[in-house]
Amino acid sequence: MSAIEVPEVCEGVQAPKISPGRRAQHSGDKIASILSKTGSAQSAKVPSLRGLAREVGVAESTIRYWMNRKSKHHLDAETVAFLESPAGVRFLQRQMVAQHFVFGLMGGCGPSLHRYFLQLTGLHTFVACSNTTLRSLMRKLLDAVVNWGDQAKTDLAKTMPLRKVSLGVDETFFADMVLVAMDVAAGFIISEKSSAHRDTDTWEEHVRSGVKGLNVELVQVVGDGAKALNALAKDRLKIPKIDDLWHGQSAITRGTSAALASKVKAADTKLDQVCKDWGQIVRSRKKYDQQPHGRGRPPAWAAREVHAQQEADAAESELYRTIKNQGAVQQCVCDLGIILHPVDLKTGELQDATKVQCELQKTFDRVEIVVREAGLGERSQAAVLKAKRLLPSWVASVNQWHERLKNCLSDVKLAAAVLALFHDVLIPLLYLQRVIGQTRDTERRKELQKVQEKLHGVFMESAGIWQALPAALRRSLLAVAQDCVDLFQRSTGCVEGRNGVLSLHQHQMRGLNPQALTALTVVHNFVTTRCDGSTAALRFFGRAPDKPLFEHLCQVLPLPARPRKRLRRPVVNLIIASAA
Repeated sequence: MSAIEVPEVCEGVQAPKISPGRRAQHSGDKIASILSKTGSAQSAKVPSLRGLAREVGVAESTIRYWMNRKSKHHLDAETVAFLESPAGVRFLQRQMVAQHFVFGLMGGCGPSLHRYFLQLTGLHTFVACSNTTLRSLMRKLLDAVVNWGDQAKTDLAKTMPLRKVSLGVDETFFADMVLVAMDVAAGFIISEKSSAHRDTDTWEEHVRSGVKGLNVELVQVVGDGAKALNALAKDRLKIPKIDDLWHGQSAITRGTSAALASKVKAADTKLDQVCKDWGQIVRSRKKYDQQPHGRGRPPAWAAREVHAQQEADAAESELYRTIKNQGAVQQCVCDLGIILHPVDLKTGELQDATKVQCELQKTFDRVEIVVREAGLGERSQAAVLKAKRLLPSWVASVNQWHERLKNCLSDVKLAAAVLALFHDVLIPLLYLQRVIGQTRDTERRKELQKVQEKLHGVFMESAGIWQALPAALRRSLLAVAQDCVDLFQRSTGCVEGRNGVLSLHQHQMRGLNPQALTALTVVHNFVTTRCDGSTAALRFFGRAPDKPLFEHLCQVLPLPARPRKRLRRPVVNLIIASAA
């Protein structure tokens, strides 16, 4: 019997080409299927495996090799029998796909770690785990993820309702610059590509290509104060541009924190020195009183001690003043975030742009007073002025939100009582719910929850008005209210967080090629979930893809190859051999 046996091929089907001198490669499911028949052949008391070999078109010696290989595994017999079965091969494929998807794509692990994992689990004797094989599987997985993402985005866009998008934009720098555009409310990445430029034309091309085919309406752009982004929003997209709150807070912090910390350190050092001098005076007087003295006027120890105490009190007051100034600036920075809301977080009532402007102006006045009294330099003063220039944009964002809320209410025909409940209670209640979910400080969260409970009590008092509405109308009003709440966006924190995630992948993968970057975008949009279990695609399109990404990968990626039996060549030490 020849070493290679090719089964008969139907007419019209091209036979597989096998290079001379190379053994035929058999898939894992075929091997498992043949091995499952060997047990039935032996139970039927077949005199040899020759009949089975002719039936499946595989050399008898090859089948015997597969049978003998089962006894050479280090795992127990039951596990080996399962992994050698067709179900075991499918499990191995699922395991390899999951391993490369989670560890390789999402975790940035290389082939060496994959191979070490397989060796620890004992699966390296069932699946091929050379660098070439693992890298090949990773490339196929990236291609499959990208293709699935494009198709899923196209399919979901066909049935998505109109969505009003607040576009958060920013760039991050690695070996190549990456431009990121994201729906701030849903967290869905609309465009994430490498680029050599970040001018207005480049940004417009990225945004328009990202929203192409999507049923969206861009209502505002949120970002830093870059001229290209301002021109993108106002001149190209013809929508408002909202300056990011974080950049204003960061400007104040960077401009004042180091100078204030330096003054605190200097005051603390001076207080330590003055206390040491005071202690030295006390010790010198005690030593002087213990020794006999002749004629002459004694030192004015009392005056010295009083003067030292006065200097210590002054140094302590200066330290307290510098610490107070430092805390005041930090509190003002926090107050900017507390004030800039269309809802008063202390009372739960809607607040207009005039009130927000007044409170923000008072906060900036306090910062300027502290900077002036602390004697900070021009750099700190310029940083405060830089942040203050963002004040008109912040106030405009509140005013624009109220205008959009008014337009939404004008489209909904409701009774006066229902309209008042919707405007004064439901909108603030949903807004507070969003703020509470974003608040990390425990005490601050408890304060907001008290306000929320108060509003909820008011809502329950009018529950009869709400329950009298049809169920479909209630669901519609809740959706409209949530959309109105999501329209107020003041920060690109989600984009900054995405930049941090890309930075980690950049470090782990030693660079991100365009294919890997696109695959990571698909993972962010369709796989990563929030605490409520929703993905960005679900929040953006309103529904999830018909088939999950992982199930698609298990279907299209090939079954794992078996490890080859290689002849180990003896390692010859040339130095020892020549010496012998």
